[in-house]
Amino acid sequence: MRQTAENAGVNLESSADNPVRAIADTEDTFMKHWQRVAVVGLGATALVGAAAVIGTAGASPSGAVGASTSGPVVREQQKPTSAALFAMYPAKTTISTSPVLATGTYVVNAVVTVGHIFPGNGATCGVSTSGGTDVNATDTGQLGNGNTSGSFLDGNCVITGTVKLNSSNDKVTLWAAASNGLGATLDNSSINETPVGSALVTH
Repeated sequence: MRQTAENAGVNLESSADNPVRAIADTEDTFMKHWQRVAVVGLGATALVGAAAVIGTAGASPSGAVGASTSGPVVREQQKPTSAALFAMYPAKTTISTSPVLATGTYVVNAVVTVGHIFPGNGATCGVSTSGGTDVNATDTGQLGNGNTSGSFLDGNCVITGTVKLNSSNDKVTLWAAASNGLGATLDNSSINETPVGSALVTH
């Protein structure tokens, strides 16, 4: 009886029983191997490219990740702890003066910590500029001890606003003054000037 491939238990789908299939399987395995190599290679290239993009996006011009070197330069003047007695208003005590600032508009913020304000007395603080044509749109801070008797008080005199400097040699000055007789003293202070493009002041 002639034995067929089917009844002889030969599996024509198996490369062990079919030489032609074995060659085909070898070629198929070879192609799949190189396809996997190609896919892995593309994946590695994509990861390297992504890392390069992330590195570029996170790096600053100085090379430090997350660091920023752009933006306006803020000038700040600080006065450490002091016990200087303020002049009596309308005379003014100069607390600090900025370096020469470029022409333009600046946002100004300042705080003066005042000590020894006796009952019924107070202090005033403010900002002035050295140029006669400058525009000063800062407020004037006031601090007072409304008690009619008792001990002195301490507090913060706060100033904010904008100034427009129209001369290349202008400076910003922080001042304070005492009111109503017994005076007040300076504990410490800080003022900063931040250049901005322009300021729209409304009332």
